[in-house]
Amino acid sequence: MLFAVLLSCSKDDDNTDNGGDGAGNSFTFQGENHPTESATYQLAVNNTVISLNSFDPDNQIIFLFREAAYDDLGGNYTYKDVFDPDYDPEMNFGDMTVYLGDDIYEDFNEGSLTLSKDGNNIDIAYSFSGQSGSVTGSYSGPIAGQ
Repeated sequence: MLFAVLLSCSKDDDNTDNGGDGAGNSFTFQGENHPTESATYQLAVNNTVISLNSFDPDNQIIFLFREAAYDDLGGNYTYKDVFDPDYDPEMNFGDMTVYLGDDIYEDFNEGSLTLSKDGNNIDIAYSFSGQSGSVTGSYSGPIAGQ
């Protein structure tokens, strides 16, 4: 009986451990697809940072919501520089950065995302572009506060 339990706890290699079906938990950048394995959020002085992560290799997409509490997030957002006087925290997110291993891409200047939450789960779909190229992706699954 113990043997059967051990077999049923084997590593889940098809990225379905997110509480959903695992489909779509990835992003495409410069023509390459990268998985998204987890999501976290962090609160910092009137700002919320959402990170979409994978760990082999260490890849990450980070979104900054200025003057927005995590509990208040939800809806459709467009990119606007955080220093733009017309920045509206109910309609805009202010920064996005892509980390691929040791490479950092932060020259994105347009984009949009849709975000919804249900308990400890988040659904986020996004598309943005800049000099480094375009990024499209989505994540549906648990999110943890840090």
